[in-house]
Amino acid sequence: MWGTSTNGGPERAGALEFDLIAFLDLGEKESDLFEVGAERYNYPGLTSQDASEAWISWSRAWVSGAFHYSPDWSEGRQAYYLEENLSVPLDSGSTLLGAHFGRSFGPAWQESGFRAYSDYGVSLSRSYDRYGAALKYVGTHHAPVDGRYFSTASRIVFALSIRLP
Repeated sequence: MWGTSTNGGPERAGALEFDLIAFLDLGEKESDLFEVGAERYNYPGLTSQDASEAWISWSRAWVSGAFHYSPDWSEGRQAYYLEENLSVPLDSGSTLLGAHFGRSFGPAWQESGFRAYSDYGVSLSRSYDRYGAALKYVGTHHAPVDGRYFSTASRIVFALSIRLP
């Protein structure tokens, strides 16, 4: 379960987002690990923005990839997302160097004026017990849809996290 507020344009300013997520891991962490899952994006009061997504992912050691599918991503149009990730341990495993590349495509993107959309990132993260910190550089290949909303400008992100018991 995930909850947040959004600022995706005048019609969505301050809107709530409430997502339901379910997944199943298949395999062993020491070898191939597969995951299948589904997510439902819910925007109370903005049901035209609601969407469903299913995915399958594969990982082995420090390499992973996933395929995501949504039958109703944008106004009922289908969308697909492919992602590849690297997560290379720099020490005993508590410090990781990461890299990410993703590509969105399909009718939802083509009919909105984009043929496809790519995103990328590199990160350095460190964990200790239940605590974590990450420094990431993230960006896209695409110009902003609108100068005020849905910004696609490259940026540096710093995140702190805590895992609850």
